This record gives sequence, C-alpha cells and structure tokens, in this order.
Amino acid sequence: MLSTFWRMLRADIKSNKLQFGMIWSVLVLSAMLLLISLLMLNSTNDPWNRTFEETNGPHLWVVSHEYDLDFTPLIEDPAVSQTTGVMMALAENPMVIGDEKYNIYLYGMDTPPPVAHPLLAAGRWLDPNTPDEVVLDFSLANFYDIQVGDSITILAAEGEQDLTVVGFAVTAHWFPYNEVTKDVSPGVGYISQDTLSAIQPNPDYWYSVLGLRLNDPETSQEFSGQVFDELPIHHGTQFSREFLKDLSTVGLIIFNTIGGQVLSQYRSIGLLKAIGFKPRQVTAIFLFEHLAIGFFASLVGIALGLAVAPYLVNTLAENLNTTPPNIYAAAPIILVVLLVELTVAIATLIPAWQGGKIDTVQAITVGYRQHHHRTSKLAQLASWLHMPTIIRMGIKDTFSRPLRTVLAIFSLLLTVLVAMTAIGSQTTINFLANNRVYFNGTSADMKVMRNFVPAEFVEDQILSEPQVIDYYEESDLWGQAPGFSEQPLAVRILRGAYQNFDFQIKEGRMISSPDEAVVGFAVLDLIGAAVGDTVEIQADGHPLTLEIVGRNAENYNMSNVVMISSETYLEQVGIDIAPMSYNLKLADNSMAEDLRKEWLEKSQGELTVSVVTEEPLASVLQLNSLIISLATILMVVAGANLMSTSLLSIRERVRDFGIQKAIGFTPNQIAISVVVSAVTISIVALLLGITLGLKLMAWFISQVGIQIGSGPDFYIIDWGGMSLLLPILVLLAIFSSLLPAVRAARLQVVDALRYE
Repeated sequence: MLSTFWRMLRADIKSNKLQFGMIWSVLVLSAMLLLISLLMLNSTNDPWNRTFEETNGPHLWVVSHEYDLDFTPLIEDPAVSQTTGVMMALAENPMVIGDEKYNIYLYGMDTPPPVAHPLLAAGRWLDPNTPDEVVLDFSLANFYDIQVGDSITILAAEGEQDLTVVGFAVTAHWFPYNEVTKDVSPGVGYISQDTLSAIQPNPDYWYSVLGLRLNDPETSQEFSGQVFDELPIHHGTQFSREFLKDLSTVGLIIFNTIGGQVLSQYRSIGLLKAIGFKPRQVTAIFLFEHLAIGFFASLVGIALGLAVAPYLVNTLAENLNTTPPNIYAAAPIILVVLLVELTVAIATLIPAWQGGKIDTVQAITVGYRQHHHRTSKLAQLASWLHMPTIIRMGIKDTFSRPLRTVLAIFSLLLTVLVAMTAIGSQTTINFLANNRVYFNGTSADMKVMRNFVPAEFVEDQILSEPQVIDYYEESDLWGQAPGFSEQPLAVRILRGAYQNFDFQIKEGRMISSPDEAVVGFAVLDLIGAAVGDTVEIQADGHPLTLEIVGRNAENYNMSNVVMISSETYLEQVGIDIAPMSYNLKLADNSMAEDLRKEWLEKSQGELTVSVVTEEPLASVLQLNSLIISLATILMVVAGANLMSTSLLSIRERVRDFGIQKAIGFTPNQIAISVVVSAVTISIVALLLGITLGLKLMAWFISQVGIQIGSGPDFYIIDWGGMSLLLPILVLLAIFSSLLPAVRAARLQVVDALRYE
C-alpha cells in the first residue's frame, strides 16, 4: 500500500506540476507566516508576567521622600510574605550624554534583593568593594548604544561623576526605555550605596523605597490603603502591572487550496474505485499524498521563517523590554508542523471521504459536478447592467462552485481585515509619532529643567532672552485618588501664560481659574468620573478638591495626569511651589539649537535643555515595519491562494472552455473570463471587508487608546490608505490569475472536449 501511495504521489505531481507547485507554495508561505506569528505571539505573551516571575516581582511598591521613614510596621505585617528591604534611591540626578541630560532613577543596591531582583542580561553585578560602578537597564543601554565597559556621566550634587557600566539588567517595574517613554519615564540604573552617597551626599534628596510581596496578591489595593493610613507616604504606592488573525486566515487558505485540489480529482477517485479500492483506502491515499507534501513544505517554510524571524522578534522584544524568545526552540517549530498537517488532514479527509462514497461511474464520467444551477445575484446584476458577455460569464463562473468561492472570499476577507487594521494602526501611530503636543504635553518649542540651578539664573539668563516670546512654568508632583492609591497620578502644576500654549484637549476646555483641573482619560476611567464632576485627589500627600473642566490626551504617565494651576495649589495647600521646568515659545524656532548650546554653556552644563522636534520616532517606525511585514506576507499568501483557486477552476472547467471555444469564443475572451472571476472574488471580499473592517478597526484601535489612557477617540481613519486596497486587491487578483488565464486560453478545442 505504501508503494502505491508514493507512485500515485509521483504521478499526480508529474501530471499536475503547476497545481502542486501552487499547493507547495501556499503551504510553504503558510508555514513561514505561522512560525513568525507564533514567535511574535510568544514575545508578546505576557512579557511583563514572565519578567515578573523571573525577578520575583513585588505586588506593591512603597516610595517616600523621607529617607529615614520607619517601614517596620509594613515589613512585619502578617500579610507580607517577602520584601526588598528598605533601599535608597535618587531621582533628580540625570545622566549626561554629550551636552544632553536624560532623567535616570538610581537604586542603591549593593546586592540584588530577594524581591524585585533585576534579571542580569549581560556583564556582571556590582562589586561592593569597587566604587563608581553601575548596572543599567537593558532597554536604556540599548537605546543609547552603551556597551558593558563604557563609562556614563551622572550630574551629581557637586559636579559630574563618571560611572563604569559593568552589566545590563531587565526588570518588571519600569517601562521599556525608548523614544516614546524616554521623556515621560526615566531610565533606571543600580549603584552601590557608597556610590549613591557620593553622587548626592545630602540625604534629604534621597527616596526610601520598599517592595512588598503579599501572601494574597488580590488584597494589594486594600493593603495599599492601609499603607496610607499607617505611614506618612507622600510620594505614592504603585502596583507592579501588567496577532491571532493571521493563524485563522492561513488555516482557511490551506483548507481552500487542499480541499479544492481533492475535489478536482474526483475522476481519479472514480478510477481508483473501479480497480477495487474501498472508500477508506481512497481517503488514505489522498491523505498520505497531501500530508507528505504538507510535511516537506512546512519544513521549507520553517526554514524561511527562521531566516526572517530574528529581525521581527528582536525588534518586538526591544520595544517590550524583554529578552527575545529562542527562535530555535522545538515547541513552536513542532506546533507549526502539527498545525499545517492538521489543517491539511481536515481539508483532505472531508472531500476525499465524500468522493470515496459517490458512484464510480458518476465520478469517472461527470466528476465533481455540484454546480450552482441558479444564477447568482451578482451575475443577475451584471446582466441587468448590460455588461459585456465575457464579463457576465466570468462573474457567473465565479459562483459555479459556491463552497470553494465562499472559502476563497472568506480567506481573502480576513486578509482585508488584517490589512485595514494594519493601515489604521499605522496611521494612528504615525499621527501620534509626529504629534509633539501628545508626546510632550504642550506645544512649546523648548523645555528647560533647572536641576540644581537656582530659579533666578533661569529668569535672568534665559527667560529674558529676546527670542523667548512666551513661556510658562511647571512643577510636577505625584499623587493619587482616595480609594485608588494603587495608581500614581502625575500632578502637573502650571504657572504663567499656559493659556497661550496648545494642549491636547479632547473634551471640555483648559483650566482658567483656581480649583479647576484638566485630567487624562485614564484618570476619568480610574475614578469613574466625567468632565463637570468635582473630585478629590492627593498631591504629595495634600488633599485637593477639584472641578474637572476638560479631558486631556498625552503620553506622560499613560495619561494618568492631573493639570492644575499654581494658584489652586497655593490656595488649597498653602505652599507656593517653586518651578521645576520652563516651557518656552520662540520667535524663530530655527534658533532653538543655537540657544540650547548657549544656555548649556552659561549654566556650565547643569541645566537640561531640550528642543521639541516632530521627527517620527524610531521605535514607532520599528513597530510599523512589523505590522507592514506581517500584512505583506499575508497578502503574498492570499495571492498564492487566488492563483491556486483559479488553477483548480480551470482544471474542472476544461470541457466548458472547449465548448466556449467551439461556439466562437476567442482565447483572449477565455482569459478575460478567468481574470474577471478572480477580480470578482477580490472585490466581494473587499466590500465585505470594508463593511466589517471599519467597525473592527475602530474598535481595535479605540481599545488600544483606552489601554494607553488616551481614550476611545484615539483612532484616525486614513481614507487615502483604505482607498489603496481596491487597486492593490484588483492587481493582486489580476497577477494571480494571469498564469491560469493563459493556460485556459491555450487549450485546444479537441483536447478540451476529449478531456471528459
């Protein structure tokens, strides 16, 4: 029996080289796409949770401005199972690269603690006996191309201090450091306590930090409320928190291709039955044949996938600040083979078993003749519109095999949905990448941070500069909403002419008088409030009663932001808080870089001066390339599926073409009818895809907007990009059907009529 299987496989491939070549191509491309999708899914499958488990992450962080705060009540609480121990940290000593300064949070950590111990990715840990060493966060080092053994400079209280980088580490309690997060979430490094004391000798500038693991993580929110009741915490507590369409599309494409191939071989099934094969033997022959092709094709597809995957997977891992999965791991490779073989088996068994049970004479003389006898609605419409006969014939023949046509349309429909989602995501991401108001929280041209420079210096040397035509001051504090202390809120305290600057107000208006606030969507969602409500929050431990007059969208702290005026803080708290940064508007924006250099020289490098640009972010471009790469591969697979469908249709309609030629149809007309049939499938799939895709895309991107705190009105529909889908799909259909159309046009009438 096995020899019979192999002989039939060789004979079928020899007699139908092109058809089996298309099946091979579809299976190879499908296996490649499956492997890439699985590897990327593995990268995105709870990367935070994986890192959290590996680092024994804390369920709760407690941070205080008081370096000598007694945390004993928390450490000895029976609800606490493990702690990091009290650690000191610095938050106001930026890293200096050239003449730029970048915020960095430095932990005093002689040895990795039992809880929240950083996961060493390269190099070694600190040597407590060797001063001036640092272990940097992996994503921070990768972003600035810092290598183990390099030196970095930290702005210390008494000048600059150089540290030697001895290792890189990954942690679960900081955002990945990239162009999107670098201005809103500082990088992180680990230094010894002696080095920390050398950088900042004054302990009043230290933070005390404690990480807690609880016996019952579900009680984190309740426990955090207890922390605020028992301890004078002013900074806040924080919880450590947390592509399958491709797979279904590939499955449908494989099912359509293999199933159609079996249906086109009903005469072979009849001949096998005529020489004594039973239905189960017929089914076994076709199953073996296609499983063998699927197995070898999946191996080739896996090899291609492994060649392409490193760039895509490594890029995604960098953006998620996690280590990339081992692309050569056995599990995903075996799973790809099993998925391909399972889909091939199902697509083969159903039609082969049905073919094995039909009458032998019918199978030999008629073959698979489950034609759709009624004219389709689309063909009726073409007739009503008096389209040319050849166009009507092509549309009619599209639905002569309804099941296969529906499968082809549905598989292409999923491709359209993926493409639309990719276009919508890319458009939204690109818009935000170039939206400096969203990523900087303001329309200012430049931002100056004082660091250790007196406010008087900034006022005298910078704000008096003729090029500075407007500015406002800002101070940032951390706070929380009562009852929701697990989520830190960034409180932006504005002073001066902030009304003259643009903010991303999505609803309501900007603050204009005391006791008003503009908040991010994430804040409204957290506390269940709406614009117009009066709410209470705490800022640096001080209660504030605020009327929400607007909703703002910005990247800072995932839109967990509350903006108030300095008058509000002064009236309700009684503290005239000193400005920490200055947002400037220039008369001539082209002078920004010259001014930055001048001000850095005046301050002897102690200021942080940044120029706001509108260049696309590299990390966003990387994510876009991932989306485009997957959509392109899927489009290629869809094109191969269309070509395979056209070839199968031609193989089944050889006699029909012979009759059409006999009554006067020219080769060009035959070819056009084949192309029209493929184009019809594409257009139907596109129309259905646009109808479903607009809702799906809007829902998908709005959910992304909600997750990142920007709100449900986060998405942008790019009608220009959507309109390109029509010519792309039509061209795809034309190119995919050209070869089958040429084969149909070249059929000889005598051979075609003799085919049956």
